[in-house]
Amino acid sequence: MDAIRNIPAILAISLVLAGLLISFVCKARRSPLPPGPRGWPIVGNIFNLPPRGDPLPWLGVGWDQQLILAQYGDHFRAMRKMMKTYLGSPSAITNFRHIQELETRYFLTRILDDPANLISHIRWTAGAISLRISHGYIIETDQPDPLVDLVETAAKDFYAITMPGAWLVDIFPIMKYLPDWMPFKQAAATYRSHNLEQTERPHSFVKNRMRAGTELPSFTSDMMSTGPDEATEHAVKYAATAIYGGASDTTVAALSAFMLLMLLYPDVQKRARDELDSVVGNKRLPNFDDRPSLPYLEATMKEVMRWHSTGRIVCPGKDLANANMFIATAMTLSVFEISKGKDENGIEIEPRCEFEGGTVSHPLPFAFTLKPRSPEAEDLIRIVNEEAPRRPSDGPYL
Repeated sequence: MDAIRNIPAILAISLVLAGLLISFVCKARRSPLPPGPRGWPIVGNIFNLPPRGDPLPWLGVGWDQQLILAQYGDHFRAMRKMMKTYLGSPSAITNFRHIQELETRYFLTRILDDPANLISHIRWTAGAISLRISHGYIIETDQPDPLVDLVETAAKDFYAITMPGAWLVDIFPIMKYLPDWMPFKQAAATYRSHNLEQTERPHSFVKNRMRAGTELPSFTSDMMSTGPDEATEHAVKYAATAIYGGASDTTVAALSAFMLLMLLYPDVQKRARDELDSVVGNKRLPNFDDRPSLPYLEATMKEVMRWHSTGRIVCPGKDLANANMFIATAMTLSVFEISKGKDENGIEIEPRCEFEGGTVSHPLPFAFTLKPRSPEAEDLIRIVNEEAPRRPSDGPYL
């Protein structure tokens, strides 16, 4: 009975070995190729793969419909055109300034009350801005938001499938013909489900709101108002996903790196803050109108972008991500002091300048202290609760 039970596994292994043998024999008969690294028998150039952490394009589990991995064609061109029209230039994104400024003010109140979870608050804020623009969706702030959680899960899936050398099927494509009970195929099914859900659920949310006449202005509602055909609606869904999936994660990575940079170079922090004080003063928070008068802060942002992979990403949402970065750094520096964390003995902890591997590179966790510059700064932060109380979340209606 055991032998019978093991037949599927034996057949699967035999299929792989046969495929490898055929591949090896066929390769030996090919015409000479241009110069390149010499491979090993059977495994070829597996040891010449990029190190873990470098992006490696991989089309699979439905991600080939997403802008970041879509092949050039009608679907890709449609998504790019939509995004370029809606937010693909500095002038186009001026329509979103009120959202960015307001959500960043909420961000300041959250880190004032809970500075230890700074990175989580950065993620919340990036998601809040992106989802409001892409789908007119208002996130939960007092508890985990279902859509933000879904997007985070899908993003982690994406990093897993694009990690070089992590999947044997990338090296031996014949393995895709193995049975569905193989662990890597079960993982692929889960990733495919998450990817589909993060695309379909928010799109359905907007369509339901449009039928009820209660939708907020958004990329999706704007594109769907013309009654698009099936192919165009398909492009709308995935272009909207690119707005919150792309702009939000690059913003999180860049802002986290900015905070680390302020710890490593306190003189840079002071000079940027002095510039803010001279332009804005201490009676109000900075806004986008101040940006042309803040060249040192602008240069500091560009250095952060140069520092790690976010600066190398070119996409239709780059101006939106850049604007998110500006307003968050300007407001944060104007009212908070960022300093090194301390251990249990009160000794400063020197931050490490280390980054995760992945398609978008995030700093590894680092110790820090964040506190308001003055009682007046704290008042500037908290006044948003009176001037613009948060609207109820759309989480229950997703």
